[in-house]
Amino acid sequence: MSSPGSAEVRGGICREFYARASRGNLDLLPRGSSRRTGLLRRALACLGVRSSRLHPEQLSSLGALVCDMEPETITASDPGILENLKLCPALTGAQQDALNAVLLGGGTVYGTSEQLDLCLSNEVLKANLKPLLDQPLTKEYLKVMKKKLEQIYPSGIPEDQLKLLGLLSRLYTAEEISQWQVTSSDTLSALLNPSDGKWNASQVQQLLSRYQALGGTLTGPLLQELGGRNLCNLQEEQIEHIPPEAIRTAGQLDISSCSQTKKDQLYRKAQEAFAGQAGTTRAYYCQIWPYLESVVSSTAKTTTLACKTSAPPALLDSSSTTTTSSETTKNPPAGVPESPRPTPGGYINLQPEAGKA
Repeated sequence: MSSPGSAEVRGGICREFYARASRGNLDLLPRGSSRRTGLLRRALACLGVRSSRLHPEQLSSLGALVCDMEPETITASDPGILENLKLCPALTGAQQDALNAVLLGGGTVYGTSEQLDLCLSNEVLKANLKPLLDQPLTKEYLKVMKKKLEQIYPSGIPEDQLKLLGLLSRLYTAEEISQWQVTSSDTLSALLNPSDGKWNASQVQQLLSRYQALGGTLTGPLLQELGGRNLCNLQEEQIEHIPPEAIRTAGQLDISSCSQTKKDQLYRKAQEAFAGQAGTTRAYYCQIWPYLESVVSSTAKTTTLACKTSAPPALLDSSSTTTTSSETTKNPPAGVPESPRPTPGGYINLQPEAGKA
């Protein structure tokens, strides 16, 4: 294929010439050769292309000449560029990535999960899992990616890839989760990210069971990320294995949706966790209050005003929070203070009565 002089392709015959050239066998010219790149350059000039975005009418004239386009042009152009790319006998890895990005972006006649299955190679998915999952994908697309990950990792998804699953992780069954290698708190934390959607009860139970079975320990930050709803969805046996230290460092947890049995479990753990602050009444009860509230009769009125302070409970002045005489006569279990009882008026007083020390 020879390149004509500029006089031959001026005016009205310019577009017609390059339209015909685009339908020829471009492989007669080595890819990357000066003659082949020159042909593309002159075709773009003829068609008045001034940016990296190619419009439908330009694409129809360029035909297979698009096969030499840069990846940036593929992603920036009208989605109709996919029709041109079908004419290419081969694409570079970067061009293949750009093609996949166009497919995932929607707006094409190929926007189906079947087409994604055909066009998205396992190699591209493996190398670009996170950026691909960062796209706003439909559930059908996610199912395709899940299927491909099973092909890539027949023996199980590596832990460093589990951290990247995001929304896709919610499509795995409890049985599938039971095979995950969740040994790191960082991995568990990434999987618990609430922005990736909700887990159902069986999923979160299995996720925590797997983590604990592989030697993992629940910490305060992990309980905070787990959240009240997921915490209450754990089995009673799993709650029993939560260390009191985790309760102590978790901050306030919402356990309102827990069953009464689970509330009682968590209250006992909170008693143990905050036993070291029992000498400072206000500090102790401000810490234990979310758990105490869950076991106090719903008919009892409560006073929580004393806990509304910006200072950490441990820094509160203990001089104004001495125990009452009735409290000093109680005989709580070893190292664990007994819960305060409602007064005849139905209140639980977190501060000492006037005149008593």
